[in-house]
Amino acid sequence: FKQKTAYEIGVRLVGSEMCIRDRVRRAPGVVSGGSAPPHARSVEDVHLQPRDEHGLGANLNDELRSSDDNESAYLPVPRRRDGTLTDWCSTMTQALSRATLTSSVLGVSAPPTPGMLHLGIGNFHRAHAAVHTAKAMAAKGGDWGIVAVANRSRRVVDSLVAQDYLYSILELSSAGERVDVLDVHREALVAAERTTELMARIAAPEIRIVTLTISENGYCRNAVTGDLDVDGEAISTDLANPAAPRTSIGQLAGALIRRYQGDAGPITILSCDNLVSAGHTAHRMVSQYLQATQTPSGFEEWFQACVTFPNACLLYTSPSPRDGLL
Repeated sequence: FKQKTAYEIGVRLVGSEMCIRDRVRRAPGVVSGGSAPPHARSVEDVHLQPRDEHGLGANLNDELRSSDDNESAYLPVPRRRDGTLTDWCSTMTQALSRATLTSSVLGVSAPPTPGMLHLGIGNFHRAHAAVHTAKAMAAKGGDWGIVAVANRSRRVVDSLVAQDYLYSILELSSAGERVDVLDVHREALVAAERTTELMARIAAPEIRIVTLTISENGYCRNAVTGDLDVDGEAISTDLANPAAPRTSIGQLAGALIRRYQGDAGPITILSCDNLVSAGHTAHRMVSQYLQATQTPSGFEEWFQACVTFPNACLLYTSPSPRDGLL
């Protein structure tokens, strides 16, 4: 549906999953009375799902819909730019492999040796960060292939491996529809199963950027103080067993110590989570973890000089789909 005068919804499907991309163009005061705009709602309230016929339908919660000043609007029928219909449902469900791939990839294929590692291989990363990485390499070159890391679940990792790290992107907009194949991931692993290997990859000199989408809970902050929750179960367990940390913060800290010991050079930790000053938050949590654990001589000076935590602005969201959707 469309917020009057201001609201445009686009849809991006990632492989066998659906991701919603919101684009909001809204003048001040469009949404009145403190009511949350439609794009702020969770996927449980608004489910986009394919129908049997061409096009895309939307399941709306009528009670919630009636509380907003909105009008119904159909999402675009998937047409090619020449106006002909295309059956994106069958296209998106075909298994991909390098042996059978006949189309070109979006942007470029990444080089064999990755230069980035991403913690939290979810919808947002695959729908947006990976897409922009492919486009950036096409424009400026670079060895920015990605090591994809899931925290505990094998679902996405196994899917990527089965398709030679290829996956498809479908974008629907008022301009029509576009289907692309992404080829930027070069490795995939589950942190809980291969923690030592994960920290070794971050400590390797070829990895120069670590990006994060680990959700707000992944930063292990104390809800009252905003500091690292060193007395909480997760962080206290990591501090007691620093060789096998379970949290992303503990894994990053352990990897940075190894990177310093191996003289592997500077690195950037880029949080892509929807947090205020996400870079500052990531820096604060990792710094406080390092202060609570044992570090080698000279490490603190190296950390201040060689590890950067830039702030980033999150423009898009990609809610998880309901079970059973494409």
